[in-house]
Amino acid sequence: MMKTIALNFNKLQWQLFCNLVKIVVEITPVEDFELESTTIMELYHRQLHNLTFYKPNKKGLMKISLQLSEAYAINLFWAHRSDEYNVFIRPQLEPQLPSPKG
Repeated sequence: MMKTIALNFNKLQWQLFCNLVKIVVEITPVEDFELESTTIMELYHRQLHNLTFYKPNKKGLMKISLQLSEAYAINLFWAHRSDEYNVFIRPQLEPQLPSPKG
């Protein structure tokens, strides 16, 4: 079974997340980030309907499940490139990533 993490975004976080993913899709593959950008592109194609429409639950949050490889790819790609990612998305995503062993 593939390990996943779940994120619950408000509308602003959701819009930022979608925009960041779509930016990567438009420029894939990205030099020195070929694996990460290709993984993000595959996430987009796998969950195209979720990245196109914001359908909040009763609490006003949108839930998305990411495979660990997708979560790592997003974090590695955007952590040093986007202040918006670091402020609005990284604090929710990064704590759910397992620590590297060793």
